[in-house]
Amino acid sequence: MVPESLLDGLAQAVQRIFEHAHRDARTRNETLDDDEFLRVASVARAHFDCAVAAELHERNAERISRLRIPGELWVEIWSHLPMRDIVTATHVCHMWRSFALASPSLWSTLEVVNSRHHEECECAACQAVDFWDMTCKGCRCPVVPGRANTELVRLLVPRSKSVALSCLVDTEDNSDFHEAAKLASILAPHCQRLVHLDWGKHNASESLAEFLRHFDALPVLRSLTMKGSYAAPQFSRNIQLPNLQLLTVCHSPYSGDYDWTSGRLILHSVTRLEYRLISADPEGLISALEMVPNARTLDLRGQPYEIEAIERNYGRVRELASTLTHVHVHDAYPRMHRVIGALYTQKLHTFTIEVPWRDGPSAKWIPAHESHERCETVNADRASLRLS
Repeated sequence: MVPESLLDGLAQAVQRIFEHAHRDARTRNETLDDDEFLRVASVARAHFDCAVAAELHERNAERISRLRIPGELWVEIWSHLPMRDIVTATHVCHMWRSFALASPSLWSTLEVVNSRHHEECECAACQAVDFWDMTCKGCRCPVVPGRANTELVRLLVPRSKSVALSCLVDTEDNSDFHEAAKLASILAPHCQRLVHLDWGKHNASESLAEFLRHFDALPVLRSLTMKGSYAAPQFSRNIQLPNLQLLTVCHSPYSGDYDWTSGRLILHSVTRLEYRLISADPEGLISALEMVPNARTLDLRGQPYEIEAIERNYGRVRELASTLTHVHVHDAYPRMHRVIGALYTQKLHTFTIEVPWRDGPSAKWIPAHESHERCETVNADRASLRLS
């Protein structure tokens, strides 16, 4: 326990701080008003907290040093943590902080959060968030608590020094173009190091287009994706991406306001295309395949849609697919049979179709199903048909 004499000394020190503040006010022929009183209290509390934190840091350092774990092992452990947890680790003790700051690779994956509840909420007067199920109490929309951490990213980027950067942007919609522009300004001086960009979850393609609008080139970018959503990058003008290898596309890769005066965007370096098919209209797929003439692998992800484009001509799809060597169709539904048939060519090395289990591995709508050499279950609720 803390001796009473020390606690009394602490109380007297705090009292002297306020006495000094009162004397200082009297010398100015003033009185200590409420606002100034609160400022003095805040300063005193901050210094007390800093002193306690310093002691905790010292104690943590002693405990950690007794573990005799090399700094390299700590860094390896932290490398599997989210960015926010790595930041937290730097505030545990001086030893951990020195290890983390001396390891640029720890700061090479930037996790950017642009989600803001008040911008996502669709109700007119949202007053609170129900933290039990993380929904808005007004409109019941799912929300992500917190705020944009773009300024934190600005502080962390220099810690990566010259290491290649990956940027994972978690934005739920297109609501905040300002944050996209701010992120672009942060990464612009480091564009020579940006190798991977994964953007958003739901309907955030326009904010990505706003981000890309600020760059004439991303010379070392190797992958541009939007994982876990049926949205995908859309380009608003020509941009130099000479080393891009993986691209995710949904609908047309060109935005509605694409600047055609900048020239048609062709990505010769892309070898793998991920395409999300959400309608029977093949025009978007055609545009995507034309954009990546040297692609050899196509990952096609489908979802159920109501209308089958019987009158559409899939000849252009078949022509463009003739250069592919690997096609993997995920979530193949019956109304996709025309586009799947157009993708099957004799030049393919592998042609894999994943069918939702309810449609069954022997679904008659699958093109040339009699020629399938084998059928295997790939997990509990899917079936896979593979042609070799």
